[in-house]
Amino acid sequence: MNRFRHSTSRWLLAFSGFAAATALVACQSSASRKATDVVTTPTPGTATGGPAATGGPTTAGGPPATPLARNVSAGPVRCHTADLGVSLGQQDSGMGHTGLNIALTNRSTRSCRLYGYGGVQLLDAAGHWLPTEQLRKSSPAPRLIMLAPGSSAYSGLYWAFTPEAAPCVQSTFLLVTPPDETEPIRVAFAQQVCAHGSIEQTSYQPAPI
Repeated sequence: MNRFRHSTSRWLLAFSGFAAATALVACQSSASRKATDVVTTPTPGTATGGPAATGGPTTAGGPPATPLARNVSAGPVRCHTADLGVSLGQQDSGMGHTGLNIALTNRSTRSCRLYGYGGVQLLDAAGHWLPTEQLRKSSPAPRLIMLAPGSSAYSGLYWAFTPEAAPCVQSTFLLVTPPDETEPIRVAFAQQVCAHGSIEQTSYQPAPI
């Protein structure tokens, strides 16, 4: 009987210690949650077409914390291929070389932005790709252009057309891909382009080159 009472006493003492430890852990856990619970609200994306900026955390009941990142370059969205039309300017030739301006015109009802070079690709009469080497000229330097509806940006193209610069290809069309886009626009381009289809191109500028 004494052994049973001693055993029961030890069990009750152990259970009391376990309950007290459990209560202490629960209390600490609750306090920890109150100190670290946050609400994060993403900032909506801006009109620039970039990803939404990430908003900083806000503590419950307190003012918003300083945002971790914010896109402040508010302005027109990038010009997409569907927004643009392509036209070619008058050629200017001399000493076996020739050149002209590509004009990208904003056909949409909103302003858009454009920056850089884009791409060019020669095609034959059947629409097959011809050897084309795009050489990007560093001058004038690329600049950000804001295109209002109906306005244009210009890029200069220059190439050799004499047999002395052979081999040459005879093109019928030119694919023009606007900067930062993947969909091209096809335009008539009946030209002899020599030196393995080499075409020098300037970045787009707000006025003809």
